[in-house]
Amino acid sequence: MGDKRTTKMAKTSRRVARPSPGPEWEIRQMEGRTDWSSEVESCACCGDPVDLARAHVGADLIHVGPAVDRKCGLERVRFVFCDRTCATTWRAVER
Repeated sequence: MGDKRTTKMAKTSRRVARPSPGPEWEIRQMEGRTDWSSEVESCACCGDPVDLARAHVGADLIHVGPAVDRKCGLERVRFVFCDRTCATTWRAVER
């Protein structure tokens, strides 16, 4: 007879290696969030998995660089943290 196995759906993990932002990056927004997403990302401070569907802290950083071909040289990156403690620690160390 056939082997019957149950399969559970796994949450996706998007682990993007992000460089540490330099002084030219500005923290535009840092706030508590709960996203409508089943993705899991790594905390930018401690590296633990952060389920984006649950309460976490997100930070949006921007960098305005020189215009290229008359287009604004704006870059944006998002960092995710487990909680305010990790966000505060990261901000103190990285800034």
